[in-house]
Amino acid sequence: MQVFSHDWVDLFKLYFNRDISVVFIDCANNRILGFLEESLPGSSKHTRVRWDSGGSLMYTKGRISLLQSKFSFVYGHLPVNIKWHSQSGRIYDIADTDINCADIVFELEGLDTAKMSHLIKPKWSLVTFPETIVERLQRHHKRKISLEFIKCADDQLSKQFETRTGIKINRNVCISIPVHGNEFLYGKNVLSKLSIDLIVNGNGNSLFILWKSKSHKIYDLADTGIPCDDIEFWFDDSFDALLYHKQLYPKVELPFNLKNLPFEVIIERLNIDCILTMTLKDDALSQAEEAIQKIDTCINDFNIKAEKNEEDAVHNWRTEVEDNRIICEMDTGFAGPEILKTLFRLFAKMNIFSKVTVQ
Repeated sequence: MQVFSHDWVDLFKLYFNRDISVVFIDCANNRILGFLEESLPGSSKHTRVRWDSGGSLMYTKGRISLLQSKFSFVYGHLPVNIKWHSQSGRIYDIADTDINCADIVFELEGLDTAKMSHLIKPKWSLVTFPETIVERLQRHHKRKISLEFIKCADDQLSKQFETRTGIKINRNVCISIPVHGNEFLYGKNVLSKLSIDLIVNGNGNSLFILWKSKSHKIYDLADTGIPCDDIEFWFDDSFDALLYHKQLYPKVELPFNLKNLPFEVIIERLNIDCILTMTLKDDALSQAEEAIQKIDTCINDFNIKAEKNEEDAVHNWRTEVEDNRIICEMDTGFAGPEILKTLFRLFAKMNIFSKVTVQ
């Protein structure tokens, strides 16, 4: 398995005008795989080492060498430093081809196992990734908000949303912060309020969250050490459960036509984030793992071609087997129609599915 792809030989030259050898990549890849599996078994299937085009490459060579990288997971990425030194004292360069892998000792700096787990298989809530709220408020409105405040609000509001709508929160439901100043409002008083966007299946719904405390203390967004049982959160009266149902389950047709597909196609929704559920034929159950490898290879090949042609690529994906189904969760970016067309052609060629559902 390659979490550190050989394609970076060409992409390093393209992005950074720098050489990196296949030998170095293989040495690093083997150790990275070990680190990932030791930290979180199964995580290597959902991890890719990458760099962004147009960015700068931080690489220092010395007794302890360092290469800054980005580890991409299903729902985001973490900055990780790949560090190495040799037991023999030799200083290895990333372009070297005469490398003795047994002589190099690799380590990963900045790999947070808890964050990695969350980015691979998160527990969905209205604020699944609180750091995005912190960053958005600071960047667009110059306001600070604490992770403690967000957690208190998220725990209560997520439960209220599910109770009032009957909808189990998933990747298609979240809270965001309005970007434009004329849409943003924060008022701090005995009864405080904050304007938010409730995003349902890509639809933005403007409303307010309100809060007050039992102790009559006026809590600020930036407060820490908050006793969550002293503060009460709720949505304002513009909360519309029926509307959110309609937004989450629209009738959407495929934006392309593929004739004579040998399986039933059910489209429940089509958006940037989507879930493909492929039901295996009874006589194809033993081919599930092989099918996953073909799907992963197909998406990876699609991305390599897209990056080289400066076209839209799939941001993240994760595939797994559940009973007689293969489930593929994807953040398709703006590549949605093209990657679906590519995958449907693969599925038709494989001819092992009785039904494919797009959610």
